[in-house]
Amino acid sequence: MNDEVLLSKYLSYILQRSSAAELESGPLFDEANEKLDLLYRQLSETSTRTVLSSLAAILAFPPQFWKSKKEYITKIMKEFISLGNLQLYLEIVNVLPAKFIRKEPELYLPLLKEINNQYPNFKKKIQTGDIVTVLERFTEFGYRSPGIYNLLLQDIARHFNNFKKEEYFDMICAFSKIGIKQADLFDKILSKIEAYPFAFTINLKFILLNLQRVGHATVQAKSSILNIFNKLSPSRLSDVLPFICYIPILHLKKKEEEEFLEKHISSIEAKEISFSINQLIDLYDFLRFVYSHKPHLAEKIKALISNFDKEYQNFHEDSTGRTKVKKIVGSYLKAMNIEYEDNFAIDGYKIDLYIPSK
Repeated sequence: MNDEVLLSKYLSYILQRSSAAELESGPLFDEANEKLDLLYRQLSETSTRTVLSSLAAILAFPPQFWKSKKEYITKIMKEFISLGNLQLYLEIVNVLPAKFIRKEPELYLPLLKEINNQYPNFKKKIQTGDIVTVLERFTEFGYRSPGIYNLLLQDIARHFNNFKKEEYFDMICAFSKIGIKQADLFDKILSKIEAYPFAFTINLKFILLNLQRVGHATVQAKSSILNIFNKLSPSRLSDVLPFICYIPILHLKKKEEEEFLEKHISSIEAKEISFSINQLIDLYDFLRFVYSHKPHLAEKIKALISNFDKEYQNFHEDSTGRTKVKKIVGSYLKAMNIEYEDNFAIDGYKIDLYIPSK
């Protein structure tokens, strides 16, 4: 990487965090255009490394600095990316600014398609960490075309037993972030955790919360999650809470389920709380609706939420919160195969969620 490319990347990092006014005029604006002029000239070089490194540096800039040349930049990408090596390919993948891609997806789409199409050229030399990096980056971009994910899943399957335990966690988080449920992959990861649960204790709660977020509730998941809990026998709330959140889709016997909730929720202490306020609110809302016949369970969680901060004492009365509650509880009911109706009216009263009697 030559000095101009390196300096340009430092500058782009600053620009990505600058105000709109600074991006329209002033010293930073002038310096950015000066650096871009040098980078554009380097796109005419014959060295593939120089061209692709310069291209990566350009794409790291906020799009208003280069969008007028988007056709030329796309042309350079198509001509050179297949000539580069894995390192240069990953350099481009890593430098693309996700926040700008999410704001202007159509601008970046031709570039992302080309990166997607060229991925098979680098499969032979790709390492497990690189696979996870590409996966995380595309989910950060909000890229929803199945092509790249199918290719990545093939490589994940090929190297499945060679990933680090943190990388299994990263895979689940990445797919969860974009709302993609890869049931076969998730089940394989849960089976690995089930075999070696103590090796995954650090990330386990986040793995379960991300699986819950996409409603992963296969037969294998229900069996593995319950077995993992029984093997670990966790006592701290921070470890128990993800299992509590998963209880509704484990299809335990009713008595067994209620005993589990009674035992673990009743013993919760405020000092144990290490989860975010939103996770506690989700649990409170679920217990309030689904276990309404045991109001003390929801009240216990509500008291913990109130201890967090005074501003959350009346959180459940907010109208926006009601919409969120419906979504959360609705997702649980679907996972449990329970039919319900939205905004059901009885004697002039509107009920957010109504479960018809059989």
